[in-house]
Amino acid sequence: MMNKKLFLMVAMVGTLFAAGCGQKNIATAQTSKIYPNAGIIVALDESQDLVTISTGSGLLYEFYGIEDLFVGDIVAVTMDDNGTPGMVLDDKIIDSKYAGYSELFEEQNPESTMVDMSKVVDIETCDDGGAYLQMKDGTGYYWER
Repeated sequence: MMNKKLFLMVAMVGTLFAAGCGQKNIATAQTSKIYPNAGIIVALDESQDLVTISTGSGLLYEFYGIEDLFVGDIVAVTMDDNGTPGMVLDDKIIDSKYAGYSELFEEQNPESTMVDMSKVVDIETCDDGGAYLQMKDGTGYYWER
């Protein structure tokens, strides 16, 4: 009878010790957290399909997928803190959505609204008096007075 009680006590202490060790490992493990952010597109690299945004704090982040985005567009992004909640420099964008356009950015960066005319392959006039500029890469711009 004494051996059974001793065995049960040793088994209980061992189980509690193992459970305590497991909790420590879980508590100290770093897991990634996701959070929302937003930025203004400041550069597009069409050759690499790369978008660069500047957040409100001035940090620059990049993601792939220009699609129909333009410099000056605002994007809402979902960020991953990469398991380092105290450091934002290694965070990465895991999703992005178009969220509008910043006319203020356009006013502060007039070069962003300029079109490189050497890349225009066709100009079509529109019924409303505007013009559509067709670019070499297949994109285009609508111009109106």
